[in-house]
Formats: sequence, structure tokens, C-alpha cells
Amino acid sequence: VDTMRKLLVGTRNDPTIWTGTATAEKAVAWSEPLSLDAVKAVARSQGVTVNDVLVACVAGALRRYLIGHDRRCASATFMVPVNLTPIDLTLPEDLGNSFALVQLELPTDQPDALEVLKAVHHRMERIKHGHEAAVAFRVQETIAGLNRTVYEASVDLLANRTVGTLTNVPGPPMPVYLAGCRVEGMTGWAPLTGDQPMSFTIYSYDGQVTVGIACDRNLVPGHEAIVEGFMEAFADLRARAGVRNPQR
Repeated sequence: VDTMRKLLVGTRNDPTIWTGTATAEKAVAWSEPLSLDAVKAVARSQGVTVNDVLVACVAGALRRYLIGHDRRCASATFMVPVNLTPIDLTLPEDLGNSFALVQLELPTDQPDALEVLKAVHHRMERIKHGHEAAVAFRVQETIAGLNRTVYEASVDLLANRTVGTLTNVPGPPMPVYLAGCRVEGMTGWAPLTGDQPMSFTIYSYDGQVTVGIACDRNLVPGHEAIVEGFMEAFADLRARAGVRNPQR
């Protein structure tokens, strides 16, 4: 029932500062590196996943951004890619992606970081252990087989129900080198479509995590404050969890 609600009706996505018609002016920003060990310590202390912790910090960053602009928004919905096949580090025989985009509602008006983490964990568990991803994949697959006009209209319809894409990409866990030089850091930016104002890409590399934001410059003024708020949200969550391990 919840899956059909999301597909047919959509999720709660309150209009706020970033609501509007997208323009061609885009901007990007990225956070300072965050220790992956520190994130794991918080996750272990609360019995949740690393992804839950990082997604909760995105919700906290958005709340800080809204407060800074004297705005309020109870919930922001993002498209989250869910992989439908096991991760294989070897090169598969058939190339391609097997993932579904599902809708995840982030609480953006809850001041308690632990309550935000609990909500994110509960909603992510429902997505991972339910049928929503599989149903969404088949719906998207069916739409892709229709004529181009219907397909493009459906993409815009589903995309405009969300703020953007929120994805967590695991990068190389060890240092990599390019032309003999060590790569110091990596980050990424998920694409925007329709009237989506922003997207988040959480990227891990060599024991560190960064979050990159791609956004519409006009709909998200002062977007750099959001990635700064991500670091503040993690510090707050770590303090509330009682974890005082120093960052690496």
C-alpha cells in the first residue's frame, strides 16, 4: 500500500525556499573529508548502518539551512537508488545497471539528531526489506518501453515529486594513483532533472567520506552552507550518541 501511495500520489514534500522552476544555472560544492571510522563508531553505538548515519546528517544539514533562511519544512523527499543485484567486484559478463529509484522522506523539522537517525533507519529498513524497490524497477522498466513522449513526461512527473537524488557511492577503500601521483580525494555529484533543486552524493575513499551537492543556483542560494551544515550535523549526532572518538 505504501509503495502504491508513493508511485500514484507521491510523498510529503513541503514547498519551501528551494521550491520553484529550475534554471540552467547550476552550482556544486563539497564538504571537508569526514573520518569513516568516526562514522562507523556512531553507527555501531546506535545499531544502525553507516548509510543511515550519513543520510541523517543530510537531513540535519537541510534543517540548518532552512533555519538560516528563516524557513520551515517538515519533510523533504529524495530519490534513493537501491541496487537489486549483489555487488560484484569482478567484471560481469553483462554490463548495465540493475537498480531502482525509490522515494525516501527525510525529516527536516526534528531538532533531536537521534530521533532523525531513528526515523531514517526505520524508513531505510522498510525500503531494503520490502517490495518497493522491485515494484518501482518494474514500473520504470515498463515506462521505458513506451513511446518517448510518455516516457519523458513520466520521468518529469516522478522527478518533480522529489527534491532530487540522494546516493551513497562506495569508492576505493585504499589509495589509488594516477600517472604515479596519489589521488588525495574524490567526490561526485548526482545529476538533476526536471525542476529538482538539488542532489547529494555521499562518496567514500581511503577511509574518508565527503558529501557533494549539485544544485540550481537560483533555487538554493548560499548552497555552500548546506555542506558546512553536514559537518555540523555529524558533530551534533556524534555528541548525542556519546561517541568521542577523534576524527582521523
